[in-house]
Amino acid sequence: ADWVALRFTDHYSEWRERRIAAIRGHYGDAFFKGATLLELGCGYGDIGAAFRALGAEVFCADARAEHLEVARERHPGLRTIQADLNHEWPFGWFDIVLHLGVLYHLEPTHESLRRACQATNHLVLETEVCDLASPEPC
Repeated sequence: ADWVALRFTDHYSEWRERRIAAIRGHYGDAFFKGATLLELGCGYGDIGAAFRALGAEVFCADARAEHLEVARERHPGLRTIQADLNHEWPFGWFDIVLHLGVLYHLEPTHESLRRACQATNHLVLETEVCDLASPEPC
């Protein structure tokens, strides 16, 4: 459906660009060349694709098959993994794990954080997400 293709547009675009810029600014672009990167809750894989363009081998994980289908269509070369982090952790070791806006989907949250910390030495964690364009909080 058309609404699915538009799901991560509008206000998400600015959010994505700011997150990518902050991560690149912290690590520097050279860090990503040849690095393995796992993006949890990847949506359509746009963030992972930005790091793939810098030379990283990117694995995008999401619980929703329809998200991963769009990610594969938009960004050939990304590796996709369907995983419900509430029930499984089918990942090995990565140079860096992006855990951006996933916690509010998980119960209990500490289990995902423990597993993510065990899978990398570099964890980028974002714990709060606003998914509304309105400046008024709900």
